[in-house]
Amino acid sequence: MNKSILHWKSEHPSLIVSILLIAGIYSGSYIIIPKLVLYILLLISWCVLLILNQLVNSSWLKSMMAICCLVLWGYSIVQIQANASISIIGLTDSFIQPLRNFILDKIDLFLLEPSNNHFAKALLIGQKNDIDADIMEAYTSLGIVHIIAISGMHIELITQNLIKLSHWLPQKKWLQVIVAFLLISIVILYTLIANASPSIVRAAIFFCLFQIGSYFNLHKYVLNSIASGLLIVLLFDHQTIHHIGWQLSYAAVLGIHLLHPIIQSTIELKNPAIQSIWNNFSITLSTQITTTPLLIFYFNTLSTGVILSNMIMIPLSNLLLQGLILLVILPIYWNKTLYWGKIIEYYMQKTSQIVHYIFTISPQPIQLGSIHIKYLLVYYAIFLYLCLWKKRYNQPLFRFSTKMA
Repeated sequence: MNKSILHWKSEHPSLIVSILLIAGIYSGSYIIIPKLVLYILLLISWCVLLILNQLVNSSWLKSMMAICCLVLWGYSIVQIQANASISIIGLTDSFIQPLRNFILDKIDLFLLEPSNNHFAKALLIGQKNDIDADIMEAYTSLGIVHIIAISGMHIELITQNLIKLSHWLPQKKWLQVIVAFLLISIVILYTLIANASPSIVRAAIFFCLFQIGSYFNLHKYVLNSIASGLLIVLLFDHQTIHHIGWQLSYAAVLGIHLLHPIIQSTIELKNPAIQSIWNNFSITLSTQITTTPLLIFYFNTLSTGVILSNMIMIPLSNLLLQGLILLVILPIYWNKTLYWGKIIEYYMQKTSQIVHYIFTISPQPIQLGSIHIKYLLVYYAIFLYLCLWKKRYNQPLFRFSTKMA
């Protein structure tokens, strides 16, 4: 059964609220009004919602009133947070820094080669100050520099392994509460250890919301969950939405959750090996469709080997990340007994050789002209519309008309 627009909006309240708040935030960058006028408008907006909303019978007029109020609140976020400073890291640094130093000392103890040592620190906790310039150039030119950025890939690996371990525990209600609390605590702790970059904050918020919703058996509307994380970010620090890492992280998530199922379902494969390759390719293609416009907007270049390098390096980087996590978790005696540090260094040397080989055989990135932000917004608006149209009518994307019974 096809859902109406009103039904869909009721399922995704956070998405609608976040879009309107963003509209107000961007208007606050161009329109400046005195603080006194702003406070008066905010007071009026609350009166409109609390009083006039009860007196007006027209649903259309109520919607317009709510839209205007949300845009105004988005504008007020910019003005009120203009001189505010929120630093969670400063409050927790005395507790987090010893843990961060423990991880760095463990890496220094077992990874002696400087380039491998610095790359491991960048991949595991996001410390990229000393990473080799040649490696950064290769990763950037191939369009795989996001691998080094702390993001949802790290959160997923950590939480999936912990969730698999929790399946061995008795399925008691009180025990599930403890497991959920520990999972959320570990994710928050790792986010702080990784300096709370915008991309990992996005991933951490999304995981926490999803975990809480799963525990209470709530409906899983992916867009609403993603937008709920966006809403939290907007309310605490609206400047985050201007960070390129945060934007690329959200764009990749949209591609994975909205576009990947559509692409993957176009070909049905029974062979597990081929299915795994096709799944990897479809994920890579989905994320490139949603992130490439942003990369062109910021860097005016288009990498020619981006799909091939992502298909090869993302699985290899996942294995490396798991190996580094084990290096940190295992006691020093076990690491020495298993020669785990030497194994990781050998693996890193081979993956580095693969990256440099792909870099040498790939054509130079295509240089493009700058694009205006309005075209970028139009692209993502069309993308979201097509994905929602496909979901609603379950028709191929190349059909732009739907026959109603």
